[in-house]
Parts: sequence; structure tokens; C-alpha cells
Amino acid sequence: MAKDLTPTYVISQEMDCSPAVRSAILKELELCRVMQNTILGEYLKRDKQMKRRKIFKKLIRQYKAVKEKQKSESKNNTLSKDLTSFSRSLPLL
Repeated sequence: MAKDLTPTYVISQEMDCSPAVRSAILKELELCRVMQNTILGEYLKRDKQMKRRKIFKKLIRQYKAVKEKQKSESKNNTLSKDLTSFSRSLPLL
């Protein structure tokens, strides 16, 4: 799904502060950047690892099958219950 192309604006303004304060701010920002990249890298690694698991693939296939069947039989309540149970079990992986 593509994002809507809306204009975004960034304002840059020079701060009036001493070189020591500026240096401390830059060090903190660099630390935060490194932490963010480390966390995102770890998340991606774990996400790929989870998606390679057989149980995850099996649950996704079952979820898709139940969803397709629900589309064809919209009046069946047991399929809705199955779909919600699959939805709840996916985050537990």
C-alpha cells in the first residue's frame, strides 16, 4: 500500500549555545541513532527468524484458508471463531 504524497517540511534553525553544550547534544544524538539502528536490526533478525519457523508458516496457511472460506460463506459463525483464534495465536510465536 503506497503512502499518500503529501508535502512535508523540515525547519532547520541554528541554536545559540556554547560549544560544550553543542558537543554534548551531538554525542547524545549519535548514541540514540546507534541504539535505534541496533534495536531495528535485532527486530528484523528476529522477525526473519520467526517467519522461517514451520509453525508460523502453518498458521499463516490456515489463517488464509479460513479467511478465504469465510469470504465464500459469510453467514458461518464457527469460521469467525476460527479466524479470531488464529489471529490470537499468531502474536504468541
